Parts: sequence; C-alpha cells; structure tokens
Amino acid sequence: MVASQGEAVGGPEKMRDRLVNGLVTLTWLWIVAPRVLQTVTGPKYRSSVGVDAPENTASVALLTTLLTLALFGFCLLVILVAYREARPAPLGPLILLLSPWVFLAVRDLYEGSHPSKASLVYPMVVTALWLLRPKLSALVRLGYLVGLAAVICVVLGAVLPDKGLLRTYDGSLVTGDKALFNGGILVGFLTHGNNLGQFLAMGIPLVATIPRRSHRLVLLGFTGLALFWSASRSSFLAVGIAVLVALAIGLTRPSARTVVGPVLALSPFGLVVLMPFVTTDPEAFTNRGSIWAQSLGWWRDSPYVGLGSDWYQVIGHTSDRLAATVFHGHNQMVQLLVTGGVVLLGLATLMIVAVAVRSGRLAAAGHPVGVVYLAALGGTCILEKSFAFVDNSSMFPVFVLPLAVLAFTDIARLADRDAGLETPSEQALPGRSQPAHLVPGGS
Repeated sequence: MVASQGEAVGGPEKMRDRLVNGLVTLTWLWIVAPRVLQTVTGPKYRSSVGVDAPENTASVALLTTLLTLALFGFCLLVILVAYREARPAPLGPLILLLSPWVFLAVRDLYEGSHPSKASLVYPMVVTALWLLRPKLSALVRLGYLVGLAAVICVVLGAVLPDKGLLRTYDGSLVTGDKALFNGGILVGFLTHGNNLGQFLAMGIPLVATIPRRSHRLVLLGFTGLALFWSASRSSFLAVGIAVLVALAIGLTRPSARTVVGPVLALSPFGLVVLMPFVTTDPEAFTNRGSIWAQSLGWWRDSPYVGLGSDWYQVIGHTSDRLAATVFHGHNQMVQLLVTGGVVLLGLATLMIVAVAVRSGRLAAAGHPVGVVYLAALGGTCILEKSFAFVDNSSMFPVFVLPLAVLAFTDIARLADRDAGLETPSEQALPGRSQPAHLVPGGS
C-alpha cells in the first residue's frame, strides 16, 4: 500500500522531469543537428553582409523542418495535454519572459514584417517550461549537452579542418593575429569563432553543475579547449567575469546572497550599458566604437520603438552598411535600442533583473549557478549580442533554456529541502534520498 502511494505521488513528477529533459534535448538538437549536418555535407565559409550565406543542402533543409515540427509538436503536447498534471509557475515570470518577444512581434507586424516560423519557437518553449516548472537538474542536462557540443566542435576542427575552421568564401584559412593556434580559428558547427565562443562562455556555468566529477572535468576540459581555439576574446572576458563572480558568491554568507547575488549577477550588464556611451575612438574594440556610434545614430531616428528586428539585415543591403562582416550592434544594449527602442530595452531589463533576484534567492538556498550564469551572459553582451528573442537562433539553447529554468523553478521547495523539510507527499515516499546540490564544482 505504501509503495503504491509512492508510485502515485512520484508518477506525475517523474513524467514532468522526462518532459523537461526531452524538451531541453530536443531544443538543443533543433539548433545543433542541422548545423553539424551542414558542416559535414555542405559549403561552409565566413558570411558577409549583403552576400548570400551558404545554401543549406536538401538534407539539412529537411532535417531543420522535421526538427522544427517535432519541437512545435512536443510543446503543443505539453501545453494541450500535459497541463493536466502540471504545476505551473506564477504568471509574473512568464509575462516577463514573453513580453520582449510579444513587443517585437507586434512591432514588426505593424510595419508589415511577419515573424519567421523559427521565431515562433520562443513562446512555445517558454510556455511549455512554465507549465512544467522544471527543476534545477534541467541545467545539468543542458550542461552535458553544452559539453557534447564542445566535443563535436573540437572533433570537427581536428578531423574536418576545411569545415571546422574559419575560412573565407574562396576556401582560404583565416588566421592573422587573432588566432591563438597556428591551425586557425575554430568555428565547429557554427560560422564564426565569436559565435562559438559566446555559446561556450554562456554554457560553461552549466557544464560546471555536472555532479559526477570525472564527467565534469572532462567536459570542462573540452569546453575550455574549444573556447581557447575559437580565439573569441570577448568570450574570454565573459568567462573571466563569471569566474570572479563565482569566487565572490562562494565567499558570501548564504544569508547575504539574496542581496549580493543579484548585484554580482547584474554588474556586467552595467558595462554593457556604459561602454557604447563612453567609447569615443572609432577603432576601439576592433572598430566597435564606430559600430556603436553609427548604430546609436540610427536609434535616435526612432528612440521609443526602434527600427525593427531585421534592421541590420536591411541596412546591410545598402551603401550605409556598417562593414562587410557586421551583422548586428556588437553590444546587447545597442542591439535592443536599434531594433526595439527604449520599450524593448525596458522589457528586457525587467526580465533580467527579475531572474537575477530569483538567482540571488537560489544562491541563498545553496545553488549559485544562476548568479554565475547571468554574469557570463552579461559578459558576452558587452561586445556581442546574446539575447535570442526573434533572431540569433544559434544562442537559443544557452539563452532561453537557462533563463526559463531559473525563472520558473520552485525556489521554496529547494529551500525546504536544504533545511531538511519535506512536503507531506515527499514524506510518504519510502527510501527517498536528498537531491544533490547544483553547486558549480560540487558533487
């Protein structure tokens, strides 16, 4: 009788965990699998603004369509069916995560631009995770997947250097002062070393949550190697910031982490806001000074609602384009202002601040991963764009999934477990073991 009660209680929770892990894995596959297939079977070279990107092969197009349909179907399954067993998070975090996407979509529709099918994945995935209210263990699954992505990239660079390393349109290897290895710059299944560096820098705090020490060290080793090989100096900065924040939060008393945690998590975003306005040299930060000045000039033409999510693609086909290889504002605040104005910047700020506050509460409960992740995210946003609302799909798994997990996980339940408390349903489960702490570097 006791066993049957345990099964009845644990069944829905186990099903939710399986659905969350399946959604995390499928989202990762949706981004990574077509790009790996394109790398192996199709043309691969550095793209330029105004020049057609390498066309996907027929097999890549088919795989992309199938995975998109599968992801939509999985989310619909959760939204339309699994909600009967779901324990959704409060509505506030869902509104905060969806509001930037909704604003951009409505703004673009008003201007006659329809959102792409891929951009519709964002609200579907976020809503599904809100219904499922994932545990922090979902970040461990994502950490394994980020580590696997790093392994794939290293293998591609070593085995298929013609595809795994950065090359120009004519197939010439891109080297120069930036490359840290004589063999070139690793791009793996992506198209530029900076993109790969961002992906890995945002994912390293998640790899660090892997509880098994041997797995964690091996995957951190591969991730570090791939990051170093990518020669992405902005990502090096982001990882350095994340390490400092991890050390600082580790030295902070748990009782003070609810205040110190958000401050540490948000501190890199202060540099994101400050840098474009204090930089006066056009050649600073590899010509980003010029990019920021020109972009802010465009923003002033429509300061409140911006110029649209596709502005950089539109301007790239004109004589006013920034440069041959510049696709965006190379700073997250600049990107938000140009594409969606002050309104979008405000909505994105509310979202990040809310997740930072929750991350501080998680850190007080013994789980600092959110604080460290946000620090890494903010570090990448200083010189690049990392948010993935309606574009920048390559960053989708390491942007949307961690934010959603941090926003929707049940902090009170984690705190109760850390205090040795149990809910009545948990007390009924025989032989229940305490969950492992998701502390970077912990076991």
